[in-house]
Order: sequence, then C-alpha cells, then structure tokens
Amino acid sequence: GNAEAMRAGAWRAAAVWCLLLAVAVAARGPRHVVVILADDLGHGDLEWMSTPLGQIKTPNLRKLRERGIQLDNYHVQQVCSPSRAALHTGRYPIRYGMQHYVIPHNGTWGVPTDEVFLPAVLKRARGFKTAHTGKHHMGMAKW
Repeated sequence: GNAEAMRAGAWRAAAVWCLLLAVAVAARGPRHVVVILADDLGHGDLEWMSTPLGQIKTPNLRKLRERGIQLDNYHVQQVCSPSRAALHTGRYPIRYGMQHYVIPHNGTWGVPTDEVFLPAVLKRARGFKTAHTGKHHMGMAKW
C-alpha cells in the first residue's frame, strides 16, 4: 500500500543520490549536475515524452536532456516536503517525521540543520560549486 510506495520512493531517491555522487566522483574534467524537482509536474507533461499530454514546450530543458543523462524512472512522495528531504539527504522522509505532510510556515520541525545534503557531498567529493534556487521547504530553521 502507501507504506510500500513511500519505501520504494525513498529507495529510489537514495539510488539517484548515489548515482549523482558516483558521476561526480568519476567525472574527468568539469561536469555539471542539475537537479530539477518540479511540484505537480506529470511524467508525460513535457514535450519529449511520447504521450498525448506532452504539450509543455521546454526548449532549454530539452537541450539539457539531449546533452546529458536523463533519469526518467523514479517515484516521489505525495507532497513536496518529503520528496525534497529524500532527494537532498538520501534518507527516508519518515526519519524526520516528514512522510505525510508539507511543513507549515509556522512549523517547528524539519530536516535537522546539521544534516548533510547532496550539494555538500558533491562539493567535498570533487570541489563542485553549488547553488540552490527555488523553494527549500524542508523546515523553518532558526540559524
């Protein structure tokens, strides 16, 4: 049921995390890793998917896809906070109590501030320069 789907999603997120790390470590010369996590985007919505729904034109994403590695067999959690936590940490969202809900703006919980995220691992492994744009939505920490 739902618990099995959550476990499978977390395992797949961990596999993606390991694959990205392996690519970064094995890379010869400068490489770029671009991770795009889009909320509410269906698998067949983009133009390069061979479905009748592939109507969203994304020429720049298409160019990135054509020049790189596309990971297109994956599953995510049902809402954004658990999906982001799994992708960034490679751990089950339940570890942080994030398996069911989006963290509210006044929430006092989330991914611990001392957790190691994927960009930090890439930076240490091969000296990648990292950046993040968009919403974080994994907790409202008081730094």
